Amino acid sequence: MSTIGFEYTENYWLSFYETTEYLTALTKHKFRYSSGEPPFYLKETDFMKDIKDLKMWYDNNKCGMTIKVADSIVNANHKKLINCK
Repeated sequence: MSTIGFEYTENYWLSFYETTEYLTALTKHKFRYSSGEPPFYLKETDFMKDIKDLKMWYDNNKCGMTIKVADSIVNANHKKLINCK
């Protein structure tokens, strides 16, 4: 996807990575972007597939989802990773 006209900063990259890590911990979705500076999608269709998958997850889970519930899921998954040795 074209990034012409958009100036990426280190804060933007960090925010992108933090957001996608949170969403991965919450949804178990494996994003299709390529890590880099800045992170990018090789194909627009990969980006659209990620959006479609996340929308589907939301539609299936929105009834009981709150920020508190989401944070508890993410924190539980994070603890599992930390305690895994």
